Amino acid sequence: MQSTGATKAVRYHWVDIMRFLGMFAVYVGHLAEGAGKVYAFVYAYQVPMFFLLSGFFAATGFKNSFWENLKKRFFTILVPYFGFCLLNIVVFMLDENGNATYLKELIKQSLLGIRGDIYAWALWFLPCLFVTAVLYDLLYRAVKNSRHAPYLILLVAIVLHFVIALALPDVERFVAHWFFSIDSALYYLLYYAAGAVIFPLIIDKSYAGFSLPGKAAIILLGVVALCVAGYVYLHELGFKVLNQESRTLLDISVSILQALLVIYLNYLLAHVLSGSEMLRTMGQNSLIYCGTEHILKKMVFAVFAMLRIYLYIIGPFVACIFTLIIMVLSHYTLIPFIKKYLAPLTGAYGRPARAQAASAQQAAASV
Repeated sequence: MQSTGATKAVRYHWVDIMRFLGMFAVYVGHLAEGAGKVYAFVYAYQVPMFFLLSGFFAATGFKNSFWENLKKRFFTILVPYFGFCLLNIVVFMLDENGNATYLKELIKQSLLGIRGDIYAWALWFLPCLFVTAVLYDLLYRAVKNSRHAPYLILLVAIVLHFVIALALPDVERFVAHWFFSIDSALYYLLYYAAGAVIFPLIIDKSYAGFSLPGKAAIILLGVVALCVAGYVYLHELGFKVLNQESRTLLDISVSILQALLVIYLNYLLAHVLSGSEMLRTMGQNSLIYCGTEHILKKMVFAVFAMLRIYLYIIGPFVACIFTLIIMVLSHYTLIPFIKKYLAPLTGAYGRPARAQAASAQQAAASV
């Protein structure tokens, strides 16, 4: 998060790295079956991780009124969403040689913003995050007089998570049915609220500052998380007490714990990689990566097709190498172009130039 004026700005580099790791997982996951086992693996944690990261900064705007926060979220989340929808529609229409009927369908999907029913898969996250953030804001104002407000909201979010998971099992299968993916927002509010609780506890913590027992606990939990991640990767569906058609409270609890442990592993890795300026910058631009994923992939495949070179993604190793290459390509091409010429899509609309340059850590918590 940042502050301006006489107060020194502070960046949490590991947060930026976690955003990069999350976006990398999204790009790999959207390669579908071609990514092999890593395809199922990343879906065990990637979306929960982004909601948890967004929740880190949930409390930064409560000094403002609800309507001020609503306006800010409109410009930092929904304006980029509809802007990226427009860009993707242009690319999809050209790529698919679309007619008027196809255009109407793309516009309809954009306006509804329903997960599993939108042409550019990653875009659903933005309207869903908007709903989640607004819901958290409302809940916070309802219990703000309690010094345990974040924990009360987390309790409500846990209940909502179980209710939605049992009543609408499609949500766990990455499909939503309600406008702006409100059903998914109710489901993922748990991780957003968890982020709001966790962040103050870890914000200034470093491994060197812990006692010997504390360091041992960090390492032990890391080993457990690594074992869980390995199991989830090898078994693809992870730990399931019963089959996917018969969800129980225990099944849902295990899936939550499973996601949190893999996220913890990403947290440790982010600290290890926090010295990489390039990865930090890529993480700060995760909003743009989200909005341009399909544009970039279509451009790359189209250029190779013109050269009569046809790319086939086969297996996790190729999927990861391909993802890293196109993310670096975007870092040097699409992202600088959008930041220079399409500033409203960066989530910094209406801010002074100096504030725009420093906004990624706080406003880009949207992705």
